[in-house]
Amino acid sequence: MALPPLVRQSWKRLKSAGSALDLEDADEDYHEVRKRAKHTRYAAECVAPTLDSDPVDAAQRFARRARAVQDILGEHQDATIACQEIRRIVSERISDGPFNFVAGRLLERQEIAARDARSRFFKVWHKLDRKKNCRWMKV
Repeated sequence: MALPPLVRQSWKRLKSAGSALDLEDADEDYHEVRKRAKHTRYAAECVAPTLDSDPVDAAQRFARRARAVQDILGEHQDATIACQEIRRIVSERISDGPFNFVAGRLLERQEIAARDARSRFFKVWHKLDRKKNCRWMKV
């Protein structure tokens, strides 16, 4: 069948980027992996209905795991963008002490959320990045 190899191509791009990530990488690198995970997930979801019963289950499981990666990296992206916006707004209100105090607390929480998402990424990544999850792509 011609469709699973198309997903495999997308998976190879995701695997290359996702496997290379570490905790210290730039936010943009995490966002790029998120976009690749989304693309790979959608490809698997589109191909799954065309497969026989065993491969369809494997493709759906793969898509769920790709969604978990995408969701965690979405949380990371949201927190990162929130931090950028908080910093931007604070820079416009430098002399507003009470506002800056509250903004600082909010910024701290968003930074913690981003770090937490980075840490959780590796656990879900390892669930996705297993040979047994990709066998259906060789059908």
